[in-house]
Formats: sequence, structure tokens, C-alpha cells
Amino acid sequence: MKKLSLRIAPNATVLFAFVLALAVVPATWANTAPNTAPKPAPETLPAAAEPAAVPLAMVNGEPVYPEDAERQLAETHQQVTEGMRADFDLDQLVFRLVNDTLLAQEARAMEMQDEEPIPGKLEALRRELAVKHLEVDEVWRPATASDEEIRQAFEREYQRVTLRVLTTLEKDEAEAALAELRGTEDSEGADFATLVKERSVDPYKLRGGLVEDLARIDLQTEIAEAAFAAEPGALVGPVRTSIGWSLVRVESFAAADPERFDAVRRDLRDLIRYRKGQALKAALAAKLREQHPVTVNAETLAAIVPERQTDARLVPKVADRAAVVAHVGDETVTAGELGDALMWRWKGVRNEEAARAAMPLVLDGLLESKLLLDEALARGYDHTPAVERSVAALEKDLLVERYLKTVLGPQVDVTPEEMKAYYQEHLASFNRPPRVHVSQITVATPEEAQAIVRQVREGTDFAWLARRDSIDRFKEVGGERGWLDLTPGADAFNDSLLAAKPGDVLDPMGVPGNWTVVRVNLREEQGPYPYDQVSGNVRTAVYQEKFQRFLGEFLDKLRSRSEISVNEDALAELRITGTHEDAAPASGGHGHGAH
Repeated sequence: MKKLSLRIAPNATVLFAFVLALAVVPATWANTAPNTAPKPAPETLPAAAEPAAVPLAMVNGEPVYPEDAERQLAETHQQVTEGMRADFDLDQLVFRLVNDTLLAQEARAMEMQDEEPIPGKLEALRRELAVKHLEVDEVWRPATASDEEIRQAFEREYQRVTLRVLTTLEKDEAEAALAELRGTEDSEGADFATLVKERSVDPYKLRGGLVEDLARIDLQTEIAEAAFAAEPGALVGPVRTSIGWSLVRVESFAAADPERFDAVRRDLRDLIRYRKGQALKAALAAKLREQHPVTVNAETLAAIVPERQTDARLVPKVADRAAVVAHVGDETVTAGELGDALMWRWKGVRNEEAARAAMPLVLDGLLESKLLLDEALARGYDHTPAVERSVAALEKDLLVERYLKTVLGPQVDVTPEEMKAYYQEHLASFNRPPRVHVSQITVATPEEAQAIVRQVREGTDFAWLARRDSIDRFKEVGGERGWLDLTPGADAFNDSLLAAKPGDVLDPMGVPGNWTVVRVNLREEQGPYPYDQVSGNVRTAVYQEKFQRFLGEFLDKLRSRSEISVNEDALAELRITGTHEDAAPASGGHGHGAH
């Protein structure tokens, strides 16, 4: 170890907020297989025997671990561009971690670690990590995907279908439409596309219900199951979906395109691992019910009902959020927890029957989570060395945040004169984003969109093409969408428009079934915001500038009276790795498409 002798640069910033990112898997998918091994006592867990971590640095006797640097670097990577990452200085990162440690020590001297919500947040992280470690051991490590399984999944999930779909809000409306489509012995059935335009309420209404060449994985589950179980030409339904009730007529099928295999191979591997892991988790939870008793309060559960909002959204009505819906061993599920989980699950759901059908699945997911938590705590997974380091890292973050906010922050003042001077010196920083006037044409496939682009760039009238080919709501007005206010960095579409000039035709953008060609007609620069509209932003900018100078001076004083050393050997060996194979894969399936 050698002494650290560094000075903070005048413009250096201190990164002091990082939280361990956890893989969060939706609880309502098919779920997880039994653990047949005997439950080990906490002292026999493999994690307890892990080698002692070698600190990167010591700050007044307090260690800074490699995990601290990895977490902070991971968060930094999420916030910067690829070009900035290449220039990232590991020595600077450790220097910032040392600064955080010094500030946290000052906060502990004031006993801030005992002030809520810090203890509550630390306990929540400890419990969350305990469950994660249990899942890694019992669920995700055994959930593997072979090459043959990946190939079979590709042939199934990327099989394609072209179909027409008609969706109504009520089941009786769908049944009436089905009768019209089938006709009678004396009359032919109604034309599907015509009836769709009259009755349907889903996004495919404007194109006569046509959904072209879409992979199974990109279809809503209920539509996919109905369509791929039918023969071409068959009418299927009504099928319950998130919007309402759908009728489906299959037009044709096509095998998965072999050229897509390499591009989706990794996603399919994660999908298989996810599904296997969910099955393993469900089976483990079922076994744990024998050891951790589960009781459900039927009366409290029945009191949580779907309530329709004025925009047709369904939200859970919860009279008493503190009421206990279920007891799981030493844990409980409250009505508030269930209501929040239902709110997430019901996003986009307009069909009350579908919402009610999801309730037991959501409750099962919460019960499963509590069972795994009870077991993880019983095994002592909340006190492994790795968990202790993660909790210590979060405590440091929270202490630094509180110390900066409550002790150092109030010592920096900003005057009106400083604000006005800053505004005048940085007028360009307060410019309104430009706005653009655009027209658009939406078609079903990327090939059609590319053809539209070629024709427009060769001089074909845009409005004429829109009226002829577009399938969106701007069709009848020649594709004219109007003025758009742009937000820099919001998404690729905004960024493309920001870079475009009047007359530019952008390359097609979209998703299966919806590909859009946009032409920029006019562009209007809007100049700087008036001072009174951005005075809050100006104050923040001036405050941050002054605070960084003040903080730099304060840290210089702390370091001058502190004992700081860096382990150069450990720093040289530090390697930042990617996603670990034992981590939970992202949730499987795209889950969009026909609705």
C-alpha cells in the first residue's frame, strides 16, 4: 500500500450516488423447480467461505472495495456515451470513491446513519439481495439453454403469420360481429376488412385489421395461441385480450427466416433460461409452502376490485392499503402491495374480465416472492460477506447524499445578481429546442417504407403517396402531421428531426406492422427562453458551480488530516466484467404486436 497524494481539480465533480442494480423479474409469469438438497445452516453456506476481499484503498482505516468501483463504473457507463467511456480514468474513479468515504465518515460522526430512511433502505436492500442470492443458487444457475433448445425455440417463436383482427370492447359485440362474418345459408358473410373499419377499436382498424408477416413472439400471447392453432382461412374467437375481445382470421403462415437466427440467438437463450427459471421458482415456492404456512384473507382480497377511469383505464380500488391480504410465514402481503402490483400488471388493460383473471396470478407472484424471502432469511443469505459489502456501499451513498444536502449544501448561497450575470453569459445554454413541421406516411413493412422513401426522394408528391398508401390517421390530410416540439436526447426520432433540414426525408423507423416515413417541411429556431421562465434552471447552474468549488476546498481540508492509501496491485488487477451467466435473464418475449 502506498500513501495517496492527490489534489482535486477546480472543475472536478464528485460522484456520490450509486445503488446496486438488481435483476427484477415480473412475478406473474409461469414460475420456478424444487430444491431437493437439504437446507444448509447459515455457517455452511458457500458464500461464507468466499475469500476475503482485497481493498483498493484504505481511508482512515475504512476499506474501499473493488465492488465499489465496479458499481460506480457501471452507473457511469449508463450515463455517458461510448466515446466518453473510452477516456474514463480508473485512478479518478478511485479518487472519487475516497472522497465519498471521507464525506460518509463526517456524516457518521454526526450519527446520521441512525436517521430514517437510511436504516429502512439498508434493511430493504439486505432482504432484496438475500432473495437474489437464493434465486441464483436455486433458479438461475440451473436454468440453462442448449443449442438444440435454442434452435427449436427459434423455429417456434419466429414462425410468421399474416392475419386480420377485429377487436370490440364487449364480448357480445364480438359475437355479433362473428355471426355477421360467417353469414347464413341464405347470405354471404360480411367482408372482414369492411367490418373492421366499422367496429374495431384496436390500432389495426385503419388497415382493415391486417397484421402482416409478424412473428409469434411479437404477438400478444392470446392472439398468438389462437392464430397458430388455426388453419389458413379460419375464423377464430372471440379471444379475450387486454383491450377487449378479438376475432382473428388467419391469412397465411411462413416458417422462421433462417437469416434472423444469429441476430436473435442470444435473446432466445435468455428467453429459454427465463422460462425454465420461472418454472424452477414456482416449484421451489410450492415446496416452501410446506415449511412456511400461507393464509389468505378472502374478505380483504375480495374488496380489491377493478375501477374504470374516465379514459377507460382499469385501476385497482383499494380501500385500506394497510389491510393484510395474506400471511406468508413471518411475512405479510398488504392490500397496498397487491394494488401496486395490479396497477403495473393492468397497464394498457381495458377488458375487465382480463383484469380480474390476472388478479390470482399477481397474488401468486407476491406470495411466491414472500416465500423466497422467508427462506432466504432462514438460510442467512442476508448476512453473507458480499451482502455486507453491498449494504455498506449503499449506506455510504445515503450518508454522503444526506451530508451534502443538509450540512454542506446550505452553506452555499446564490444571489440574484449572480443569476442574471450567469444567464447573460450563457444565453446559448438556455435556447428553446427548435420545432419542425412534418408529414408522415405509415406502412406495414420496412420494404414498403423504403420504396416510399425512394419515390419521395425522386420527386413523387408526398401527399399523393400518403393518400394512396398510408395506414395511419394522417392519411386523409395527405400525411400532414403538423408542428412538433422537439426534445434533445429524448429518443432516436427526436434526434433525427433535430439534425434534419427542411425537405429532408428521414430513413424509415418503426416496429413490425408499423413503419413510418417522415419528411421535414419547415424548421423554426425559437431562440433563448426569457429569464423569468428559466430562472430556476439558472439558479441551479450557478449553485452547482459554486458548490463544486466549495466542495473541492472542503475535501482538500479533509484529506489533509486523513490517512489515505491505495493498493496499486489491487487497482492493476481490477477488471470490470459484463453480465454474469448466473444472473437472471431479462423477461422473455416481446409481448407486443397485434395489440
